[in-house]
Amino acid sequence: MNYGALILMTLVTFFRGSGGGKESHFGMKLCDAASWVALVFLVVVAVFLTALAAKLARVENQKKKDVGYKFTKGD
Repeated sequence: MNYGALILMTLVTFFRGSGGGKESHFGMKLCDAASWVALVFLVVVAVFLTALAAKLARVENQKKKDVGYKFTKGD
């Protein structure tokens, strides 16, 4: 999941460009409609990946409780 998020952020950054009036590698200017769509897509995917990671952590934590795992302070 983390690598997927990193790759997605890198691709969206290349797609949107660095700003400052310069076009991206794909000919897009920052704050164009397509640029905003890419940014919103990135945020939606990041929220989805965060929720997925939280769910997986809850499932893993419950499995540990079910088998009697001894948690340390702060776990």
